[in-house]
Amino acid sequence: GLQPQTHDLRRDRERHWQWRQIAQGKIQIVVGARSAIFAPTPNLGIIIIDEEHETTFKQDTTPRYHAREVARERARLEQIPLVLGTATPTLETFLRAKEGTDTLLSMPARIDDRPMPPVQIIDTRHDPLIKQGQSLGRAMMNAIQRTLTDSGQIILFFNVRGFSPVLWCQGCGEKILCPSCDTSLTWHRDKQLVLCHTCDYSASHPEHCPKCGNKSIRHLGSGTQKLEEEVKAKFPQARIARMDSDSMKKPGSHDEVLEKFREGEIDVLLGTQMIAKGLDFPNVTFVGVVNADVLVNQPDFRAAERAFQLLAQVAGRTGRGNRGGHVYIQTSAPDEPAVQFAAEHDYLHFVDMELKNRYEFLHPPFTALTRLIIRGPLEQKVSHYADQLAELFRPLLKEHAPMAFMKGPAPCPVLRLRDHYRYHLIFVSKDSQQIINFWKQTELLIPSQDGVEYQIDVDPINLR
Repeated sequence: GLQPQTHDLRRDRERHWQWRQIAQGKIQIVVGARSAIFAPTPNLGIIIIDEEHETTFKQDTTPRYHAREVARERARLEQIPLVLGTATPTLETFLRAKEGTDTLLSMPARIDDRPMPPVQIIDTRHDPLIKQGQSLGRAMMNAIQRTLTDSGQIILFFNVRGFSPVLWCQGCGEKILCPSCDTSLTWHRDKQLVLCHTCDYSASHPEHCPKCGNKSIRHLGSGTQKLEEEVKAKFPQARIARMDSDSMKKPGSHDEVLEKFREGEIDVLLGTQMIAKGLDFPNVTFVGVVNADVLVNQPDFRAAERAFQLLAQVAGRTGRGNRGGHVYIQTSAPDEPAVQFAAEHDYLHFVDMELKNRYEFLHPPFTALTRLIIRGPLEQKVSHYADQLAELFRPLLKEHAPMAFMKGPAPCPVLRLRDHYRYHLIFVSKDSQQIINFWKQTELLIPSQDGVEYQIDVDPINLR
């Protein structure tokens, strides 16, 4: 039982040694994930954040910092340049550049002036194969076959893990949920387990519905595992690899697969968003987005922005060599603006439309959000405490109206998470500092409640 602890200690010692080397000025370039922004560099000259639109730069557990905002402050304090690189800037970053707070350096041309690949939107509403529950429609099947015949490589993007994302009871018509969360269990056929992608709960496949006892349980929808099986069945001659967080758990497995793909030992690379960006393989002549609907149909005001970013990033994976390339996007919502603009590689018009929408509904980047999450094991207590806090804040917020107001209290979109019920209040203000100042004035007035706790998330990335 000591092995994991020994490994952690070794890793901590290694990190401490690297930290000391940096602090002593022996390291000239520090490369790392979001925590690298805190590296104790004695003579920092520049900070570069690549793919600045990535949501993973925001830590969603305490301390809830955003590496980009920490970088801004550090660059300001040390009076050094901060470079944010991406083909699809966040609306927050783009608005700063538009207003002149940041400097925009535009690189409109690809290397060697290669053209952007043509993108075709495939309407799947009347496709007979899609109606049968398959993932690949006729047009996508034909494009894959042509590419394999021409000895080109293929990337298939599908942002759903597992085999079937929904287990459904035919008896009561209900989804089978995680016992600890209000999220659907996903069937992973390779592991012969149902998994919760929120809390990592796992169990063998249920024999009957936990609500009504009926044994007729159906699998609805597809994930990357089912897609892999379908591609193998339809193209048995193709060499296929899947990249998602389930298949890439072993250290080094990510690099191993990409190296095989680079060497031409893999014909079809399929997976989730980890294959959507940063890959540069000149022989990739076809990219297929298997289902754009799962990107667009999200209950979040940033859904269109994220859908555009992912589609644009995926489309950029082809046409990077002399052979060119093309992209197919399968969707049952072909008129969705995010899909249309991504197909046209038209970031500027998408941003123009999306900024108008955000301004109309007082959403960031024109306002700042602060989310107060109240959680506890008993829903009634959580709901009552949320009401208490709302009553406390309402009269105080009136003094700041109309520049600051509150939404809620309301149940979170995912009400139960890890055996805790969750309600939230969302504060909207002209900037984060206004709410921080307001919070400092009210913090001491907040009553305590046994078994209930609250968390504060400034500039939340996720509202679920």
